[in-house]
Amino acid sequence: SIVHIDEKKIDYFKLFGMPKHPKLDNEKLKEKFKQMQKVFHPDLNKTREKGQQTVSASNASLINRGYRILSNPVERVKHLLYINSGLECPDETVVPSDTSLLMRVYEAREMLSNCASIEEGKSILETNERNLAAEIEKVSDEFAKKNIEGLKRSLAVLQFYEKLVSESKEVCHHLENKGLKAKN
Repeated sequence: SIVHIDEKKIDYFKLFGMPKHPKLDNEKLKEKFKQMQKVFHPDLNKTREKGQQTVSASNASLINRGYRILSNPVERVKHLLYINSGLECPDETVVPSDTSLLMRVYEAREMLSNCASIEEGKSILETNERNLAAEIEKVSDEFAKKNIEGLKRSLAVLQFYEKLVSESKEVCHHLENKGLKAKN
């Protein structure tokens, strides 16, 4: 029998059996996700009675949502803030008052817009991924100190770096496609 998971106050860390921490082992998370989907995926529960199928589909949807949240560093920190302090974080990016950060972001975006080769794009992506990883370390430090205000500030910075990584991947993808078209 499949039991319904209540999504109102769900702790996705608990659901996935993961430590409540800003840094996670993404491979373990992915493995746990696949294990859970083997139990709850609607396609694997077609032979159950209608009510059980509905519960299974609802649980599979919740598991998908939890995986999306925990596999994304920004969403993971927002979830941590919520389950630890009840703090709801807005979806839009909070602009930090750190002008040097804003200048670094501006410069990174300028480099991306002027990027002409896949090698240059990959170099920019690697730099942005290192910056994101460094900021996740800062978030972890603030979390360890139980510093909610520090976590909120770090979340704002983390959002910028996550966006830069995403934009860098898009530029690399575009350059790769452009290179493939040029070869054909």
